Amino acid sequence: MIKDLFFNLKLTCNACGCEIFAGYFCKECAEKMKINDKYCFKCGRSVISEGNICSFCYGKGQFYEKSRSAFLYIEPVSMLIKSMKFNGKKYLADIFGEILAPFVIKEFADADLITYVPMHKKDLRKRGYNQTYLIAKKICLLTGYKFSDVLEKTVRTKKQIKLNKNERLFNLKQAFSVKDKNEIKYKNVLVIDDVLTTGATAEAISERLYRAGAETVYVLTVASVGEREMKRKEEKKNGKELSFFGKIFKKKCLHKEKNIRSDL
Repeated sequence: MIKDLFFNLKLTCNACGCEIFAGYFCKECAEKMKINDKYCFKCGRSVISEGNICSFCYGKGQFYEKSRSAFLYIEPVSMLIKSMKFNGKKYLADIFGEILAPFVIKEFADADLITYVPMHKKDLRKRGYNQTYLIAKKICLLTGYKFSDVLEKTVRTKKQIKLNKNERLFNLKQAFSVKDKNEIKYKNVLVIDDVLTTGATAEAISERLYRAGAETVYVLTVASVGEREMKRKEEKKNGKELSFFGKIFKKKCLHKEKNIRSDL
């Protein structure tokens, strides 16, 4: 399904820049773009085991009904998303919109409208565009689904990249609002985003939509960080925290030893 979209007439690979005669990506880059075909039935991230629920969703509830993503958030997909967001390559949003359009029809056929993750007006003015808005618009153009600009971000939050899920949830609390509750009341709403990492953004927005009267909330992203990668991130962070507290403990011990020696 996704691979079929790689073969439209183009001149260069959008990932590595080499010359090609068809598609958006060369054969080598297309093969590196790992399709997310073994995923958690809830959050949509790739799973380690044969089970249908990842360890981050097991025994827990989310506000959104289900989330899906097209790719794993690894190279070259991660590089393409960063280029789209931070390097002005907003044309990539059209490509990702084409890739995600079939997912809407297959996974979210009952959606009444499609919206996107908004940016704060100051951040939007600084970047000049919102990539999730562009992706959502492209999807609606290709599928015929109703596009809705119903969400807005009213609080300018801290950068999420170095925060864990709980910190992100706190960071995003009260950050989003619904402009017109009547537009989503009793409706099935599909939210478009670029990446699902901890799922905090999807949670915050879904909660707002449900409180405003939405019947069901779905989430669709270009990519998601897999269960394995999430566990590595947690282990790495826990290791740093242990190392930090270990250094403090060591300093206290040295200080205590120094005081004992001075007493002698």
